[in-house]
Amino acid sequence: MAEASSIREERKVVTVVFADLVGSTPLAERLDPEEVRLIVSEAVARIVQAIEGFGGTIKDLAGDGVLALFGAPITHEDDAERAVRAALAIVREIDEYASEVAKGWGVEGFAVRVGVHSGPVVLGPIQTSGRVELGAYGDTVNTAARLQAAAQPGTVLVGASTHALCSLLFEWTDPSDYALKGKAEPVRAYMAKTPVAGPAALKSRGLPGTHAPLVGRERELSIAAEAVEAARAGSGGLLFVTGEAGIGKSRLLLEVRALFESGEPASGLPAGAGQPLWLEGRCVSYGESLPYWPFRDLMREWLGATPDEAELRVRVSLRRSIDRLFPDRSAEIYPYLGAMLGLALEPDAAGKLAELSPEALQ
Repeated sequence: MAEASSIREERKVVTVVFADLVGSTPLAERLDPEEVRLIVSEAVARIVQAIEGFGGTIKDLAGDGVLALFGAPITHEDDAERAVRAALAIVREIDEYASEVAKGWGVEGFAVRVGVHSGPVVLGPIQTSGRVELGAYGDTVNTAARLQAAAQPGTVLVGASTHALCSLLFEWTDPSDYALKGKAEPVRAYMAKTPVAGPAALKSRGLPGTHAPLVGRERELSIAAEAVEAARAGSGGLLFVTGEAGIGKSRLLLEVRALFESGEPASGLPAGAGQPLWLEGRCVSYGESLPYWPFRDLMREWLGATPDEAELRVRVSLRRSIDRLFPDRSAEIYPYLGAMLGLALEPDAAGKLAELSPEALQ
């Protein structure tokens, strides 16, 4: 039970995720109520885990539906992105779980629909029967619920306000206008498909289609240009760019990349050496508990693998890429990079790491 003093009334912009299971009625018709309870409880637990894994807050659990808030009570700068990623993770989780349900109980059609919408809500305490909980009021919550109801099973339907906040980070279907229950006017929404691989997140900062000159960073650009030239000539090094949020680090990095890509092919490299390659790995605020996240991001961009790429394809791509670079040491190197990527290694590769302690592997 929450303390009344710990919840205060406030107005905030949040992103609401509403997920509802589909196919629980056929389960109830064919199975014992205890079996239905177990199946639905496991599905809801997976939904909750996906939401909390991206920093969302569970607002309500109602039967086979879950209502969650991103941006309340804790606010992050990327709450809209977190919400859509969580929604896509929910669909993947329930899709995999549906296969288990079909195999174990012979019931097809188990799925989930998810609606996501961003906007203002009023948050405040609700006290009933000695309990104090977080209440969220406003049309944003209603719209997320209506979008969920309009979504097709196994899909994520995202309102235009959320889409505007993270449009470059995901692949989308073309927008459609939906006549939602209780809405006087059609509501425009997009179906989220998959996260975009690569450094699109960096490019999403600022206003699309605008590019102003970088002013007052001549010294920083000069230092970066020297580092770029050294890298293109084959000399390794580290360049740290630090500063407060909003100071222009992402913009500076775009300028550095432009310097890198506009240069002439490097000369004077040893025979057989490849040309320098620009890769970007992104630290994300919801990745604190995921080891080596930025390095995994670098590796996946190198392999051209999207975040939801099938693991078998990633393993094959990794083997081919290592074979190309280190034909004589591929079997030695592959297990370590595969482990860093979190892949389920083949028995021969896993055997090479089995006797190592976690500290030694690290």
